This record gives sequence, structure tokens and C-alpha cells, in this order.
Amino acid sequence: MSMTRRRFLSNAAAVAAPALLPSSLFAAPDPLGRIDAYWAEYFGCSVRDLHGDRTLVLPHKALARFDGVYVFRHGASCIVSVPHHVPEIERSQLRSADPAKVFDPGFLSRVFQVRRDRIHDPYELGFADRADFPKIAPRTLLRGDKNIETRLLGSDRDKMALDLLAHFCRDPRWQRSCRSRFQGSMVGLFSSGTLVAASGYEAIQHCIAAIDAIVDLDWHGLGLRRRVVHAAMKDALDKGLVPFWCTPLRDARDVAGSRSLGFRPYATTMSVQLQEDEF
Repeated sequence: MSMTRRRFLSNAAAVAAPALLPSSLFAAPDPLGRIDAYWAEYFGCSVRDLHGDRTLVLPHKALARFDGVYVFRHGASCIVSVPHHVPEIERSQLRSADPAKVFDPGFLSRVFQVRRDRIHDPYELGFADRADFPKIAPRTLLRGDKNIETRLLGSDRDKMALDLLAHFCRDPRWQRSCRSRFQGSMVGLFSSGTLVAASGYEAIQHCIAAIDAIVDLDWHGLGLRRRVVHAAMKDALDKGLVPFWCTPLRDARDVAGSRSLGFRPYATTMSVQLQEDEF
């Protein structure tokens, strides 16, 4: 592998970067307060900073191993988390810009001198609490098949079925993590004994349940994702966690599905893949 200036600086910075220490339980009585506390620790800032009206540029804390830029737009504020090797001239350009201007792909492209295709599409981070949660599971259209079962996954046979579903969906994230990533309960939807959809969550800092889902490619568009996510949300809420869901803003149908499950917008994010110049 060829050495690049950014890789060299990134490796040096990673050695010096402080580790993210485990936090205490987030004990704020309301879900929004607990989420604020989580993100403040995630970036290494204060809750007041999250609710400010300026652009804050911070070196990676939780993202210490990420050699890219993470842009987090929350209300009137914008937090930009950058690797330790990003030059001060780029940081000052970000700090002096209005938060709305910073959260613009064209501006980010000019500041970091990267192509537009290095700026990833924006995502919405949404959260739900017990009051938002729809009590009735979304209706699922299942091609006339009435032998439907939604249940928690746990047996070795279930794990094999989940591995098989991830393999046929060609989803590398699930292929890598479906056995170990989700510390909470996983829910599966079976049609005539075949696993066709699953959802689970990663319990983070005893606070957030970061939910994800996977659906058999042949069963897309029938409401399965919403149904299994609804079941995973219920399990997370029962355990005192705040369900969190990440939605690509480019997909209006995904955004509508998020709203129907009770997720409220919390922040929007973008990431920048930094250009490497070889030497």
C-alpha cells in the first residue's frame, strides 16, 4: 500500500488521540435530554453547544479512527468533527461560516478541496419516545400468505437463517455484524417458516437503541421493514432505551416511513471523504 500524506498524518494522530472513555448512565428524565447528553459526550462539547447558533469545529473524539469529516446539523448549530491532522486554515474557514452555509456540499467541497462525489448524501437522525410510538404494528402485505410469524430471534437455527438472509441480500454490514453487533434483542418476520425480514438495535451507552433492519430483496415494498422495526422499537422502549433511526433524506418514502413509526427529527448529518495525495 502506498503511503500518502494524509495517511501518514492520520496514523500519527491516532497514536496521540485520547480514547473515548465509558460514560456514566445518562440519567436525564426525558429522552431528549438523554440524547443531548449522549451527543455532547460523543463530540466532546457541552449540551449548550448543541443548542447554540454557531459553527463549532472539534477534533474527533468518538470518531478517532475515522479519517474523514462528520458534519452534524442540530437546530441552529452545526458541529464539524474533523481528524486531528486537518490544517488550521480549513478549520478557520469552517468556524467563520454560518451553520447553514457549512451544511452545504458545495461549500465543503471547496474547503476540503475534494470532488463533490466525496461528499456523502445527508441523513436524518430521528428519535422516538413512548408517547410517539404507534401502539398498533403497521399492516404488512404478504401476498396472501397467512402463515406469518413475528418473534424474537435467539436459537442457533435463527442465527443461521439471519446469516443466510444477509448473504442473499448482499448487505456487507449485516454479513459482518448480524451475529455480534446487536446487543439488544433481534426480531424476525417469518413467512411459512422462512425468515424474510429482521430488525435489531445496538444499545449505546445505556441510552440509545440504534436500530437497523434488513429485508429479503424479493419482499421489498410490502411493509416488512416497518413491521420488524416497530417490534424492535417496542423491545428497546421496554428496556428504557431511546430508539434512534437513520434515514437518507433523498428517499421520500423512507422519510415518510420514519414519521409513521413515530420518529421525530433530531439532527441531519453529512460526511466528507478526504482526498489523499500520494508522495
